[in-house]
Amino acid sequence: PVYQPISVAIRIPGNLSAPLRDKLTIAYREKGGNWIAEGGTLRGDEITQKVKHFGSFCVMADTIKPRITPVTLYSKGGMTQESEFLFKIGDNFSGISTFRLEVNGQWVLTEFDAKTARLFG
Repeated sequence: PVYQPISVAIRIPGNLSAPLRDKLTIAYREKGGNWIAEGGTLRGDEITQKVKHFGSFCVMADTIKPRITPVTLYSKGGMTQESEFLFKIGDNFSGISTFRLEVNGQWVLTEFDAKTARLFG
């Protein structure tokens, strides 16, 4: 067992395009065969990440955008007045670390329920 995090470092080809390099992550293969994104910091031609387990690791690019699906949108006089909304959000690989909802350029206070992957306000 690993009691303290260990560093995993993997060299990547130096000729990858900048847009693709920004999407790279170290991935861990679970016993069932699924790949789980671990994250990583890119420095030069190497990506590193601290982990708390041994196993099979590789570098993957997360190129599929997160999903945002409207569940309900109720408005009393338009979105500029009293409104309620509910969206289901998700990602197939690395997850969603931050989100920000704006209506007509104005920030809207929201809550996120991680258990149901729903964003509401």
